Amino acid sequence: MIDECLQITGGMLVWEDRDRWWPDLKAWLQPFLNERKFRALIKSGPFEESYQDDPEWLEMLSSVASTTAEDIAENFLADALLNVRLRTYHGCRVEDVGALHREGLRVNDPQALEERARQLVVGDERLAWMRPDLEKRITQFDSRERDTGRLYLIADKREQLTQYGAGHYCLYGSEWLQVLLGWEAHEVLRTTGVPTILEVDLPLGEVTRAQRVEFAETLLMEFMHAIVNEPDWVRSIDFSFVLHRDVPPEWVSGHTHPRRLFDPFHRVWRNSATTTCPYCLRFGGN
Repeated sequence: MIDECLQITGGMLVWEDRDRWWPDLKAWLQPFLNERKFRALIKSGPFEESYQDDPEWLEMLSSVASTTAEDIAENFLADALLNVRLRTYHGCRVEDVGALHREGLRVNDPQALEERARQLVVGDERLAWMRPDLEKRITQFDSRERDTGRLYLIADKREQLTQYGAGHYCLYGSEWLQVLLGWEAHEVLRTTGVPTILEVDLPLGEVTRAQRVEFAETLLMEFMHAIVNEPDWVRSIDFSFVLHRDVPPEWVSGHTHPRRLFDPFHRVWRNSATTTCPYCLRFGGN
């Protein structure tokens, strides 16, 4: 009998805390597994390390299951994830983190971003030279509609913190503003607000089925890697969810302020001048 829903201990799936979710996934997978073949596969390991998205892990699962791993992901696990909440993250640079806790996170809105650009240029003398031509710059901005109505969340916050990750979101804030204002505004963007990684407990029923299928395959690959090779580390994954709706405040569960970030534009590591904010001081933030 296959359970319709995947039951996660504690009700929250946190990618990096694999020891808390892979036993639940194993229990859910049990009806698909040939126990004799599965035990033999485990005994034959460990196997040479593969890339995180190497289909070899899915092939291994298919070899000990009653159907293919792809079939399990697409026709069973994707739906079993409907009631699961996943801890996701959004890198940003904001002046008032409390507003995100109170109001949530909003999708990309070019009109709101245009107004923010005006506020930055008018309010900072370092950008005074940009004022006469700002409206022309906005009018001619050919990437104005980039990501309109979209919002991105990632499944592994370590992707914000590595040398090859996405630290520029925490260092410079909105990518839309980065592109509009250009490199000349980097110093202003880099010294306005506080680098922040917002924690969002995302109900997977709110993402598209295609995204759930893709994440289901990612879970199965890491499950096989964990149970066969028994590593004492969890793979870092570059996995993004695209939402076409605002994140309500009740999904926002916390935030952190990273101390050190890699700047991919200038190819240097930067230390943050502060790792706290008024919200942290008042409410004991994360």
